[in-house]
Amino acid sequence: MDDKATRTHFYHADASAIGGRIERPFEQVVPVQAPLSLPAVGGYATARSEDFRFQGILSFQAAQTQVAGSLNERNGSWTTVVSTALEGLNILNVVTADRVVAQISTEHPRQGYTPKVSFVGTQFVNLRIGGRKIEPVIDLGFCDPDDANEYPKQPCIQNPAFLKKVGELHRRMRSEQEGTASPVWSRYRDWLQLRYPLPQSDPNLGEALNQERGMVLCSLVQKIEGDCPGKSFGHVLVIPDFGKVFLGELLLDHNSFHLIMVRLELGCPVQGVIGGGDTRTNGSTYP
Repeated sequence: MDDKATRTHFYHADASAIGGRIERPFEQVVPVQAPLSLPAVGGYATARSEDFRFQGILSFQAAQTQVAGSLNERNGSWTTVVSTALEGLNILNVVTADRVVAQISTEHPRQGYTPKVSFVGTQFVNLRIGGRKIEPVIDLGFCDPDDANEYPKQPCIQNPAFLKKVGELHRRMRSEQEGTASPVWSRYRDWLQLRYPLPQSDPNLGEALNQERGMVLCSLVQKIEGDCPGKSFGHVLVIPDFGKVFLGELLLDHNSFHLIMVRLELGCPVQGVIGGGDTRTNGSTYP
């Protein structure tokens, strides 16, 4: 029996360029720019937004999102691509970038259920904080399986090698905080422990993350190089009187990959949350 006639793949991909909400000094939603969703049957779509400005807080020159899903006739796999690109980004004249790109591609096998995933294309170009250039060190192979030529035998969040990488990332963040003597930064100890836990029972985070949360929060950004105002903890920048900047955040559950290139938790004088370069994909095959 031809399994091409018996198996059906349901595509899933979403993208948005930027959005959020401001809570102070006024309350207002930042309208989502270039939102896009892929139909379950696959296909192709793109959206674009240009010269966006919001209340002197946020602006960009151009933004484009793209989703695509199709059958690979060569090997019978189902492929999905989702991307978001921001150009000329400026947030409160503190966070600026010439270009920010998030891109995820997945390949679901004809036999089995766990896809290959690639983040090739994901990048920051001329990212600056307070006018100073910084270099996020991105690991595009963070989710690679043990054998790159084969489909993964299990989802990332069940892979001990992947969970070990996550544990090492969280521990590096903690060590960077512990190595800072200033009381200004030591107060972030509790915040780091809550946001990026290190369970005592499982040093690799495996059992605790899978059973208690069903998801993993990590980042493609392993560290931040360069001199900038504030202090970096792994992929997180804490900037006094501005807020927290999260770079290359990656959220995974059993069958989805969610990449957010820039997310801000703003403190005073402007308070709110902004997310940019937001992409997500999973897809399901039945039966």
